[in-house]
Amino acid sequence: MGLEIYGLIWIVGLIRSISRRPIVLSHGGLLVRYGLLYEAFLPWNLIKEIKTEGLGNLPRRAKGLLRCALLSTPQFLLTLDRPIEVLLPYGFTKQITEVALLVDAPDRLRTAIEFHSTAMKSGSSRRQAE
Repeated sequence: MGLEIYGLIWIVGLIRSISRRPIVLSHGGLLVRYGLLYEAFLPWNLIKEIKTEGLGNLPRRAKGLLRCALLSTPQFLLTLDRPIEVLLPYGFTKQITEVALLVDAPDRLRTAIEFHSTAMKSGSSRRQAE
């Protein structure tokens, strides 16, 4: 009985932590936080591709995938230029190359990613030309 109550409290706390620790857009990149489960910083210049179609068949677990959509189909699949390390619960880490997201404001997120990714790429191409 005690473990059942503890498990229920843990699940309620996890669900509440997802809304209390949102994804944060910053000048340098995207801070992906999925409650107390995951935290990863994605610099804008590492986001290679944004996919929004055909995500219903995305596996729950896959090597290199960080899935931030609890019991739901993600709206975005971000593919990275290179692997990054993500902090998991209990101090574990995982190398990821893709991030699946479910967000409250998908249009705002897509606009921000496209804006910053374009700005970073045009800034780096200007530096290469100099």
